[in-house]
Amino acid sequence: MRTLEIKVEDNGKGLPYNDIIRTLTQNHTSKNFEKKLYQYSSGLHGSGSKIVNALSSTYIVESYKYDGTAVRVEFHKGVPTTKKPVPIPNKKKKQGLITYFVPDQEIMGDNIVLEWKKFYNLIIFNYL
Repeated sequence: MRTLEIKVEDNGKGLPYNDIIRTLTQNHTSKNFEKKLYQYSSGLHGSGSKIVNALSSTYIVESYKYDGTAVRVEFHKGVPTTKKPVPIPNKKKKQGLITYFVPDQEIMGDNIVLEWKKFYNLIIFNYL
């Protein structure tokens, strides 16, 4: 049996430290609900991350801030392994989010095929 592991990294604002667990496990957590209709596109309000977490055997999120702080939260089958985010080093003062996950083969099956070129193009297309 082969394990598929995926890591996605960006340099955005990251996730608020105190809200990471709630944001990745509960519905309707986006602040985009406070905006006026059609003010800007806001997707499905974080549903994608919640779904990936629920369908992963391992889901790890690291949120980094320019001030040199960072936290990590690990999930196992959609459930956080700690009650709050764990501080981690950020000596280079980077900012952004790193998401690492392993699809749960009990749910998704063991024949998951992901061609990196299609995945890469999907990410680039969403940023254009």
